[in-house]
Amino acid sequence: MNQYQQRREALSKTIAPFGCFISISNDLIVKSADSHFPFEVNKNFFYLTGINQDNSVLLIVKGESTVKEMIFIKDIDPVMEKWVGTFLPFEEAKRISGCAQVLPLSTLQSTLNRLITRTPVHTLYLDHHKNEVNAQELPMDRFMNQHFSHVSLQTKLHHHVIHNMRAIKSEQEVQAIKAAINVTQHAFEHMLKVKSSLKNESEIQAHLEFMFKMHQAKPGFDTIVAAHKRATILHYVENNQDIEKDALILVDMGSQLNHYSSDITRTFPHGKTFTPIQRKAMNVVLDGMEVVFKLCKPGVAIRELNQALVEFYKVRLVEDGFIKSAEDVSKVYYHGVSHFLGLDIHDVGQYDDTILQPGHVITVEPGLYIEELNLGIRIEDNVLITEQGYENLSANIIKSVEAIEHFLQGQ
Repeated sequence: MNQYQQRREALSKTIAPFGCFISISNDLIVKSADSHFPFEVNKNFFYLTGINQDNSVLLIVKGESTVKEMIFIKDIDPVMEKWVGTFLPFEEAKRISGCAQVLPLSTLQSTLNRLITRTPVHTLYLDHHKNEVNAQELPMDRFMNQHFSHVSLQTKLHHHVIHNMRAIKSEQEVQAIKAAINVTQHAFEHMLKVKSSLKNESEIQAHLEFMFKMHQAKPGFDTIVAAHKRATILHYVENNQDIEKDALILVDMGSQLNHYSSDITRTFPHGKTFTPIQRKAMNVVLDGMEVVFKLCKPGVAIRELNQALVEFYKVRLVEDGFIKSAEDVSKVYYHGVSHFLGLDIHDVGQYDDTILQPGHVITVEPGLYIEELNLGIRIEDNVLITEQGYENLSANIIKSVEAIEHFLQGQ
């Protein structure tokens, strides 16, 4: 039984008898005219099937004492294949997913008709998350309107169950994240080796993403390359300014490999050494990181990580003269210190009251942003929570003042 079969089996236990679970892979989205945005699979669907193709559907039908699985994928179209490439073969879909019944999408409607009229299914469990802030029509909305508009069945949103499953990473998933981290390390070190010839933020981004591509990976999110005071903007992605002399450069980067991403941030000088004020600020952030690391263990609420960092900053930043009073911390540190990491960069399963458990993979990313000093610092590692405490999966990517200066001066 492969990992996808195991996950579907676990999910089926959360479905009541005479229920049908539905997940869809996502549609292609039109970009303009006859062009489309690159396809992005529904991560829940991929987690349950391993299939990365648009217009695919997973059904899990539970009877009184039976469970039946079906995956529907696009019919093979030899003409379209000449234009867009090979469609996923049915036997390959069976091998990947471990599902014995992989059927043509053209048979989906007749299958659903039989399901509704010839079986006592009365509840649909939907892999569907309606965003209350942005309530545009989603693929599952279109699916339900197309296939179930003429019937009245009870529906239950079931995405949260899969999200809780995804929060605990298997050993295979941890290895996939490690592989993405290794690619990011190669890219970062390559960029540092050629950094002295790079004059613009865009050139740094180009070298990083070139190395991602060289390792069959891609950016897991929009790369941030922010120098000088631009590094105080958390999501600065223009990456198009010349780098000022003696500036600090903040790079928030992460390769995505086999659907799993790393999320690494490093801060380093434009030259080969940090200035005294930069060194002092870097060490504050690095020491704050150690405070957070000590709390990375089972049984700790994830909110406690940020609370501990803020309490540390209230003392240290005043002592070092970066702020006048403890109340000013929010002016120079204004984001959370951690989020879940996995198939999504800000991965699912994290809530305000989440208690850390073995198998959680989180980021630890303290920052310090002082615009009047042209200082924007963030240092981010990826951490696995273990039975004993934690493992820093990205420990080999240099980050200390001494390690970065040594690396830069050795080139």
